[in-house]
Amino acid sequence: GGCSYIIVEGFDIRNMRYTGTDEGTGKFVTLKKNIIHDIARVLLPCNTPAVNYGRTGSGSHGVGTRDITWEQNIYHDIGRLWGGCPPDKGNSDYALDHGIYPDVTYNVNIINNVFYNITAGAILALTGRQPKDANGNSISCLNLYVEGCVRNINVLNNTFHGNSYPQSGYTAGHIGFGWDVGNQDPPLTLPDDLSSTMSTMGILVMNNIFIDPGRHPMRNSHQQATDFSNTYGDFYIWNNMLYNLTGDQPTLFQFDPDYYTTAVDCAPGLKCSGRGPINWEVDGNIIGQDPKVIDIASRNFSLQSSSSAINAGLAYNGRTYDFKGNPIIGTPDLGAYEYQGSVITTDITP
Repeated sequence: GGCSYIIVEGFDIRNMRYTGTDEGTGKFVTLKKNIIHDIARVLLPCNTPAVNYGRTGSGSHGVGTRDITWEQNIYHDIGRLWGGCPPDKGNSDYALDHGIYPDVTYNVNIINNVFYNITAGAILALTGRQPKDANGNSISCLNLYVEGCVRNINVLNNTFHGNSYPQSGYTAGHIGFGWDVGNQDPPLTLPDDLSSTMSTMGILVMNNIFIDPGRHPMRNSHQQATDFSNTYGDFYIWNNMLYNLTGDQPTLFQFDPDYYTTAVDCAPGLKCSGRGPINWEVDGNIIGQDPKVIDIASRNFSLQSSSSAINAGLAYNGRTYDFKGNPIIGTPDLGAYEYQGSVITTDITP
């Protein structure tokens, strides 16, 4: 698809083989208040054509894509079923299916959504590509807008539940970041001027709740030749709640050592800032506390009155309502639901 200036609202999208919605190379597209579920729920044997082609709940892709918003949606049961071509057969296809996959997209807003039971890949996969000119030379992303650059990604007030790849033990995290810098090994030493190799600027992950994310709620992708030293700009992970991290040495954000030459792990509870060319800050996150949602089993992620997620968020312009359309009361809460006092909101049951 390549449509622009449209709003897709209020649909129940299900039982698609490859993707729920494809925003393609569109511009100024909003998807809101949709339920997108049971996408690509099939076994894919290793000899299946395009077995290594990812399936998604929603995605945008292609040079020129910009200003895409996903808000107040439910995404669940996205991705292929376990057992078709498991990793022990030499295939990594369980890393490829995602809830939302905004690839090479400028101005992305993912706000007030609920995600659960997405187990064949990171729930969100945020990637970019090295922009080139007609002669194959790298293009700087310092300008306000360069086609191919990924800039201004906002992941705000979403609720994520469930571990990716629970059967395989491989943990991609709820959010996977990947920057394609030419499918080559990253340099062992950083160049003095990175303006020719930058591909991503401006990422904000704030006010989200991550429940049962496995070992790493967020990690950089090992699917591409990825090197954060080739990323320039603002990278903020602020005021999120992370509950029930599991596995060996769990961390808030994990960098894949195969592609990251300056290993940095932001351990739970630490404030990390100022690394290399990135204006990098991890601060205000709440690690290990139960968010006390109403009932995970029935997918009611509204907050109980005793939840420490209440009033723990940071305010930002433009958000005046939550997932259910309820008003923001005072200091915003974490997650997709704003606590409404004695009134208990109910979730949408697909």
